[in-house]
Amino acid sequence: MGKNAAIAVATLCILGVGAKASRVDARSMQAHAPQQEQVDGGRQTIFGESCAFPFEFEGEELNDCLLFDQEEWCILPTGEWAPCVPRDGDLDDAPMGPQVTSDIVINEIVHKPIPEYHDKDWIELKNLGNEDKDLQGYVLKDDKTDEPGFVIGETSECRGMGKSIIPANGYLLVIRDDDCGFTFGLASDEEAHLFDPDGNLVDTLNWEMGDAPRGITWGRIPDGTGAFTNNFPTPLEANRLLGGA
Repeated sequence: MGKNAAIAVATLCILGVGAKASRVDARSMQAHAPQQEQVDGGRQTIFGESCAFPFEFEGEELNDCLLFDQEEWCILPTGEWAPCVPRDGDLDDAPMGPQVTSDIVINEIVHKPIPEYHDKDWIELKNLGNEDKDLQGYVLKDDKTDEPGFVIGETSECRGMGKSIIPANGYLLVIRDDDCGFTFGLASDEEAHLFDPDGNLVDTLNWEMGDAPRGITWGRIPDGTGAFTNNFPTPLEANRLLGGA
């Protein structure tokens, strides 16, 4: 593509985050004469011109827009824009993950936290069963599976606070460096594993497939049973698609 070629793009303006987001305007346009063209490893990146147009939202006139090409973008909890899962369609259309064989699953993790949703790494477990379950003796580990890991409900103090009980169809949040939390860090290109008291692997998540932006989690869609994909943080709540309602 030449440097003076026209690029077919569209503008999409969304105010708010997640379920509170409002699509207030959408139209097509063209950005001409991109400022620069970068080719790296066979990938072509075009940097086009900025844009702005007026629109009204809740009685206030604003001037803002976002250029993108063949992707829908969402604003992250950090205020930054990033590619997101399409907003249209039912959550059941999300790709399915590996078959879930246990009532207890790793449901969501964050390894680049922001203060609004806890300022430390956390792992959310979900109970798919219809009865409360005591996870005393279950073990969480990172990629260092030959090390002891974190034992849920190991101390009487934590058990007394109910930190090992996961309610029926509910959640248990385990926070790094919490009094009853794990001490290992969840870095980029990492793993999380859950073992039962007998040492059997219950569930695992490997995010070597890619990093998540700061403040964004890896979570199952549909909640509890589906594939892991990027989500807005929903600790102790059902997961929802990044950019979804």
